[in-house]
Amino acid sequence: MTSPNTEFPDFGLTPEQRRHAVRGHYYEWPGMDGERGEIWCYSDRFSYRAGETVALHVSSTAATFGIT
Repeated sequence: MTSPNTEFPDFGLTPEQRRHAVRGHYYEWPGMDGERGEIWCYSDRFSYRAGETVALHVSSTAATFGIT
């Protein structure tokens, strides 16, 4: 049996901070990755049926972005 990974590369978060980040809310925003820029997107639901339209919400540190 292997030991669980206790190293969190997410900017040095402790296990408690990581747990809060994952389970404490369902939204995120850009801003932690500095000059490389970031883009975050999410939908208004966890799942969709085939053929349904997805409502995509996007935040970015970039002036423009494209989706293909």
